[in-house]
Amino acid sequence: MTRLWLEFPDLESHFWDRDRDQGLVVIGLHPGGLFGADEPDALAAFAAQTGATFPLGYDLAHTYKELIPEGGISPFPLDVVIAPDGTIAYVSREFDVADLRAVIQRLLPPPAE
Repeated sequence: MTRLWLEFPDLESHFWDRDRDQGLVVIGLHPGGLFGADEPDALAAFAAQTGATFPLGYDLAHTYKELIPEGGISPFPLDVVIAPDGTIAYVSREFDVADLRAVIQRLLPPPAE
């Protein structure tokens, strides 16, 4: 399992940099800490620490927990892929580049020749 501060650079290089021209959107969503106590300023500090250039947002409604397959609180990152039709195509607590790549390749249009 990759820790979040390592996962973000991988998301940047393996997905955001590679596929955004094909329509892929990567968004980092900060759930507000394990108990919702983090302030939005923590997101700016995190972005600076990780060097992420993809969009980052703060879950003000605290809906992150609804995406966790077993519900509740997770100290681990949650990877979610939303298909172009708005349905959730993939959810995982484990960062797996190969799994994400397979799902994303299936959903993205073929590269223009």
